[in-house]
Amino acid sequence: MIMIENTAYFCGELILSQIGEPVLTKFFNNYKLPLHGMQSAFIGQPGEADFVLDWRQTSDPVIREGEMDLKFIGSVDYIYGNKKCTMEPDAFDFMDNDIQSQWVMTESAATCLANSYFSSNIGTLVLNEHKTNELFNVTDIKTDSSSLAAHIPLFQQKIGPNKPLKTIIKADHFKVTFGQFDCDMILDYQL
Repeated sequence: MIMIENTAYFCGELILSQIGEPVLTKFFNNYKLPLHGMQSAFIGQPGEADFVLDWRQTSDPVIREGEMDLKFIGSVDYIYGNKKCTMEPDAFDFMDNDIQSQWVMTESAATCLANSYFSSNIGTLVLNEHKTNELFNVTDIKTDSSSLAAHIPLFQQKIGPNKPLKTIIKADHFKVTFGQFDCDMILDYQL
């Protein structure tokens, strides 16, 4: 049996000194957590991507009776992408609530996450009739030139009736805003 109690009294100074810090930094991979093989958040979309979560602390932890507040960078970068996050110093705090655990994300961190996700190979949506029905968990959505003719007659006019359609959707340049204009979250992006 292994029991771990609050060891800050015994090794806190060692960890925070020049003696223990390099060892922990190396052990924790410079406080960057690899997230390998992440699947698409959209049902029916194939592929996976590798990301890195940067959990370096931005300030000392605040420890109180029965709770602890941790603030870390929180950027999620796509490993093979050339876009890296620019984190703005957004002000934030935790809600006054002694019951729930809380995870607070700043607008910069959410913008970084959206841009990293959609710049990866799992950030592209490829939709045909089968994939569209799978995404919405239904069987009655038709995506052919005739089913869309009432809204977009050009497809039926150019390629003929009942021709299957395939859509490739790629979004970029995300900007996430929280708590504005009577909305919880606003996603601005380019398709």
